[in-house]
Parts: sequence; structure tokens; C-alpha cells
Amino acid sequence: MVMYRNILHPSTEDLTPEAIADIRQAAIENGLLVLKLNEAEQKAWSSLAAYKMVMFGYWAGVWVHLNHLLPKPRPNPFRELVKIARLHRKLV
Repeated sequence: MVMYRNILHPSTEDLTPEAIADIRQAAIENGLLVLKLNEAEQKAWSSLAAYKMVMFGYWAGVWVHLNHLLPKPRPNPFRELVKIARLHRKLV
């Protein structure tokens, strides 16, 4: 039995593709993936509010990665922010 440090970031050198799929499915079924997704979104917005742009990018990236693991991905909560940035880029 392989011991995992973190269910979402195990050491992949000991894992087969089937084991990785099993871990993903267990995280989905237990709601851990949704909890981590919500945590990443909250941390992204908190980082942005504190003017910590690098941390915002990190947590927004974590959110996008976790969202791709869901069977039915959620709409991106940062979409409107991206639209504003693209509009601003055109004006500059």
C-alpha cells in the first residue's frame, strides 16, 4: 500500500494510471475536490483584494486545474475579470 502525502498531489512515481483515476474518483465522490475548488476560489479573491497579484494568479490557476478534474466543470468565476482586463488592454 502506498502512503499519500496529499490526495490531490501524490507522488506519481509509484502510481499507475488506474490508481490516479481511482484517487480522482474518490476525491470527487467524497466532495474533497469541490472543497478544494471552493478554497482555491476564496484564496484567489482574497489575494486579489490584498493586492497580492502573484498569489491571485497561483490560486486562480489551482482553481482552473481542479475545475478540469470535475466531471462537469463549473463556469469560471474569474471570467468577468478577464473581460475587463482584455477591454483595458485594447484601450492602452
